[in-house]
Amino acid sequence: MPALKTTKRAKNKRLTNFNLKKNIKNVRKWGLYFLVLFLYLIVRWKVLGIRDLSFIGNNRLSQFSLIGYPLHLRILNFFKIFDFYFFKSIFPMNLNINYKIGVSGNLDFAVILQFIVFVAFLSGLFAAYKVKKKYLFFGAAFYLLALLPISNVLVPLPRAVSDHNQYIAHIGFAIFLFFFIIELIKIKKIRVAILATLLVIYTGLTVVATIRWKDGQSIWAAVAQSHPKNEQVLSMYGTILMQQGRYEEALKWFEKALNVNSRFLAAMENTA
Repeated sequence: MPALKTTKRAKNKRLTNFNLKKNIKNVRKWGLYFLVLFLYLIVRWKVLGIRDLSFIGNNRLSQFSLIGYPLHLRILNFFKIFDFYFFKSIFPMNLNINYKIGVSGNLDFAVILQFIVFVAFLSGLFAAYKVKKKYLFFGAAFYLLALLPISNVLVPLPRAVSDHNQYIAHIGFAIFLFFFIIELIKIKKIRVAILATLLVIYTGLTVVATIRWKDGQSIWAAVAQSHPKNEQVLSMYGTILMQQGRYEEALKWFEKALNVNSRFLAAMENTA
């Protein structure tokens, strides 16, 4: 009996220890499953004859929202939206209220790369569950589940991609990042130094964004300056100026929006 208990304790210890090689093996395993699924979807897609739609890129549908797009295109662009939010969580720079997403209409190379990133994330999630890293699993699962309502698949949003959509998801990302560093770095001093550095960096970025975005006008002014190719942002800033009676300044921003997209309706109406 003592030998049996010792063996059981050793087995439990092996399960709870972070085993990088085992995790890599699990990632490969799950990645293979998703690759097979993806290849099946490609074959099915080709057999059914679903191809790029001619209206992608013109003005009949918006490049800022997936409202009006068919379900299969909303699913296809989910990977782009997930990747965008994921990398913005890691590098929260050059933020915007409303991004031009550039809707993908077929399975091009960019979509395949975005799908691979999503599969890698899911594989890591399953690997954390399999080796019983419950905090890593909880953080990643929380992050993914919080992003699903804003994925635009079932319910397309008026603003398909916006930084403030992922506030709740950032809770899961912070939990995941904290415990990932704890698991990865075994030397306590280095671990504390890395966590402290990340805390200072992310806090600093938050303070800077808060100062720049202190009211409605400052938000749109900052975003318009940092996203000069986004006609909706340029037009919205012009609208804010027009509401303040600054018509000449507003007209300049409407003209900038029309220079980006000469058929952008909001700017055309405001310059009429």
